[in-house]
Amino acid sequence: MKCLQRIYEKVPVKIQRICFGILATVALLPFILYHQNIDVRQLFMNAKQDRLQPMHESSKVKQISTILLYNAKHWEKAIWESYSNKSFWENCPFTCRITTDQKLYNESDAVIFVIDLLGGRTLPKKLPKQVWIFAQYESTNYLMKEIHSKFVTSSNLKNYNNKVNWTISYRRDSDFPFIHGSYSVRQKKFEDASLTKFKSFKKKNGTAWFVSHCGTSSKRENYVNLLRKHLSVHIYGACGKMKVPSNCPKSRELAIRECWGLAKSKCFDILDEKYLFYLSFENALCRDYVTEKGLHHVTQHNIIPVMRGSANYSLFNPPTSYIDTKDFSSPKQLAKYLHSIETDAKLQSQFQKWKREYVSSYPRENWRRNMCNICQRLNDPVKYMRVYNDIYKWIVTPNNQPGCWLTKDLH
Repeated sequence: MKCLQRIYEKVPVKIQRICFGILATVALLPFILYHQNIDVRQLFMNAKQDRLQPMHESSKVKQISTILLYNAKHWEKAIWESYSNKSFWENCPFTCRITTDQKLYNESDAVIFVIDLLGGRTLPKKLPKQVWIFAQYESTNYLMKEIHSKFVTSSNLKNYNNKVNWTISYRRDSDFPFIHGSYSVRQKKFEDASLTKFKSFKKKNGTAWFVSHCGTSSKRENYVNLLRKHLSVHIYGACGKMKVPSNCPKSRELAIRECWGLAKSKCFDILDEKYLFYLSFENALCRDYVTEKGLHHVTQHNIIPVMRGSANYSLFNPPTSYIDTKDFSSPKQLAKYLHSIETDAKLQSQFQKWKREYVSSYPRENWRRNMCNICQRLNDPVKYMRVYNDIYKWIVTPNNQPGCWLTKDLH
């Protein structure tokens, strides 16, 4: 004891007081818990359970939320209503009811507004705890210059500020990126003999382009005119003289349905039969803007897509599956490279390799994944809640950078 007393006397007074306080607290803890009716064992049991069970995997009952597409076109309604089928929610741990009936607005947990179709519509009053989702499918350039040039302005979109919670768009920085198809690694790689679906490129040559919009902000029509000085290009649709195949959709509505995977598109069959290259040129040069022209449709067919846009295509397409115009100093140099592929079987085979290792999916599969993620968030909206203070700025100048660019390759 005397030894301990000597050691204690050498400890500074400040440290002695701290130690005394800790000992006193430990001694009094059982009495405090007793008077507060707290079970000490339960404290440690709860702590253990918290470590084993993360917050997002809590045992609370999953609710069936209602999602309203506020401004659906008449031909879109059947598509959206089909998303309420059980088959659509297979492999998703959550289920939502999807509707286009505006009468159910007051019952809706989330409301999707498609800016492409808004025009000058009057906004409904946002309800407490209701989630607003802003959807943008068309490029910002196309949206501002051709569809709603008078609507998509800072003053008009002020009504959406501090009301929009989540976004759906072609941009990768949106809450739910909408991508027109994707690819993944095959679980079992194809052998050479298994590539019978993708015929040899032999006896195929030439370049084709399907197009309906002739004047675009990307000036793709100008690029093609320069390219045609050095390369034969067969143009199908409103901007060319080639006769559109009879099995192509006769209206934009049907075309969009096919893009969404609700009908099997046979319009591209002629590419499998005749052409080696297809021009997948976007109508706008905008960040991450890639449509079905450069994704699902072309990866499903026996062609080599030639891409022109402002996206980083390596983030969307399998390696060695496409040619990017950005890799060439001019249309003339691109034409020279395409001619070299036409006469080089070994070079052609390089553009077939990806089919052995990767498989592409329908746009519908990406949309199914997005809806499942939305449904999941609606089960815990507080955790995922956010608010966009300036929706116009997010659309036009994201992160204080331009969302779209002018063309620089027309020489």
